[in-house]
Amino acid sequence: MATPDANLARFVGDEAAAEDASRRRALVFPGQGSQIVGMGSELAKAFPVARRVMAEVDDALGQPLSRLMAEGPQEELTLTENAQPAL
Repeated sequence: MATPDANLARFVGDEAAAEDASRRRALVFPGQGSQIVGMGSELAKAFPVARRVMAEVDDALGQPLSRLMAEGPQEELTLTENAQPAL
């Protein structure tokens, strides 16, 4: 049986196993207004692939969005230019 981290890595990497081909997955994210300091921290702690994706987003944006998500301040996180990519 695959670990949750392996399943998430396979999903993110589009490496669906044959036995998973008939299954469909959906990720649901709430809209703007639900962002809070600390969001994603537990996910990043539990799943190395989540940390890698967050690092890729930081690189793409040219700013440490993952640090803002983890540490705040809340007022900066709620700005549209930060909240939208954070969600």
